[in-house]
Amino acid sequence: RSNFVGPLPSSIGLLTQLRELYISYTSISGPIPPEIAGLSALEAFAAHSLSGPGLGQLPDEIGHLPRLLDLDLTSSGLTGTIPKSINMLHRLRELILDWNSLIGDFPPLSPHLTSLTLLVGHNELSGGLENLSGLPATFRSRDFSLSHNKITGTIPAGLFTGAVDFFRVKLAHNKLEGTIPD
Repeated sequence: RSNFVGPLPSSIGLLTQLRELYISYTSISGPIPPEIAGLSALEAFAAHSLSGPGLGQLPDEIGHLPRLLDLDLTSSGLTGTIPKSINMLHRLRELILDWNSLIGDFPPLSPHLTSLTLLVGHNELSGGLENLSGLPATFRSRDFSLSHNKITGTIPAGLFTGAVDFFRVKLAHNKLEGTIPD
């Protein structure tokens, strides 16, 4: 643990060569400033297990980080929706947003993704899984968890078609119905 408190300063966007930003286990609070889009070299951003009031709404600018590979904001006090700009993160390997208060539909992911650990369980996400059915046929995932949300409807027929490697899929504790497609 460290004793960092308060918001991230907007001047963080001036660190254009920063590759990794780890502010986990602190009392940093939100919002994440829109100037985060200035971190054009950022590959990893982790702000999990925050003890303060949280980060609030995930800004649309999070999708404007062209080199981002890993985003871990578990238990960071996120609220609101996951921005649609997340589909612009073509290099993403890990999207971990577990244990927050996120609501709304899960937005479409980049069709360029070939491998992704997706953990967004224990939120209040709703809607269906249709936006996830556009993943490439060679898609791989070590962990794919949307459990403990309010997701409704059926599992789309093409969701796992051609999937080469799924280690763990968690869809429990939702409002899904119907059969599991071939």
